[in-house]
Order: sequence, then structure tokens, then C-alpha cells
Amino acid sequence: MKIAVDHLTEYRYERPVGFGEHSLYLRPRESQTVHVASFSLDCAPLAKIRWMRDCFNNVVAVASFGRAEASLLSF
Repeated sequence: MKIAVDHLTEYRYERPVGFGEHSLYLRPRESQTVHVASFSLDCAPLAKIRWMRDCFNNVVAVASFGRAEASLLSF
């Protein structure tokens, strides 16, 4: 069975704000019965993405943003 999932999280602000690091739990955990054929992550504004696993073996994307200028944040 193949399943396609699209997800959008969007935050809008009245004026530019600064963002701290965001931990994104968006990728399913793989197992013997679950295989992720493809996965992509787009962030606006652009972010440096660092991939890691938490203590429960979940895949986490940690997004670090630059200067405080964005009024829209979307994943």
C-alpha cells in the first residue's frame, strides 16, 4: 500500500519577528513494515536543517533561522 501525505503548517505575524530553533516531527518512523519511499521538507524563510533522532528513535528535523525579518513561517 502506498500513501501520499501533504502537510502545511503556516504562521503569520503582523510585523517581522525572530524565530528560535524549531523541532519538526514530520517524518514517520520506519520499521520492518513501514518504508518511506520519499520525503521532502521545504521551509520559508530558508532555514538550516539538522537531522537527528530523539530518545524514542523518532526522526526530528531541527530548523534554525537567520535574522529577525520574516512575517510568515511555513513548513
